[in-house]
Amino acid sequence: MFENYVGAFFFSVVLLGTPGPAVITLFSSSIQYGLYKTTPLFTGIIIGFFINLLISSLFVGSSYYISDALFLVSKGVAALYMFYLAYKIAMSPVLTNDKLAKPMGFGHGIFLNLINPKAYIASFSSLSIFSVKTDFVMSIIILIIINMVLAITFQWAWVFTGEKLSLLFRNAFYSRIVNIVLAMLMIAVVVAGLML
Repeated sequence: MFENYVGAFFFSVVLLGTPGPAVITLFSSSIQYGLYKTTPLFTGIIIGFFINLLISSLFVGSSYYISDALFLVSKGVAALYMFYLAYKIAMSPVLTNDKLAKPMGFGHGIFLNLINPKAYIASFSSLSIFSVKTDFVMSIIILIIINMVLAITFQWAWVFTGEKLSLLFRNAFYSRIVNIVLAMLMIAVVVAGLML
C-alpha cells in the first residue's frame, strides 16, 4: 500500500507542479501585485482545490453518472471563465503604473478551482488510480493530504517566483509582453483541455 502512495506522490508532483489555469493566474497576480496582495487569491485557490478534491472523491467513490449534455455545459462554462481570466491577465496594468487595478481575490480563487479542468483531471486521476478499494476512505484521506501538501507547496513557489521576477519587468513594454504571453498560455491550456 505504501508503494501506492509513493506513486501517487510522484504522479501528483507532475500534475500539480506544472502550469495550469490556477498557477498561471497566481503567477501573473504575484508579478503584478506581489506576494501580500496575491495571498487572498492563493488562499481561495487552495480552498477551491480542496473542495475540488472532495467533489472528485465523491464521484470516484460512487457510481454517479453525468450526462453528456451536463458535461458539455459545465465544460463550456469553465472555458468561458478561463477566457475571462485570460482577458483579465492580458489587460492587467503594466507594472510601472502608480495605481494598479484591484487584484483578483479570494472568491475568484475558489471559483477558479471549482471549474478548473486541470484540477479535476489531477483530482479524478489521482483519486481513481491510487485509491485502495479495501480501505477506500483511508486511502482517499491520504491522497487528499498528499495533493493538498503538493498544491500548497507548488502554488506558493509560483507566487514567490512571480514576485521575485516582477523586479525584472518594471519596463512597461516587457510587463505588457509578460501579461500577453501568460494570457496566451491560459488560452492554450483551455483549448487543450477542451480537446480532451
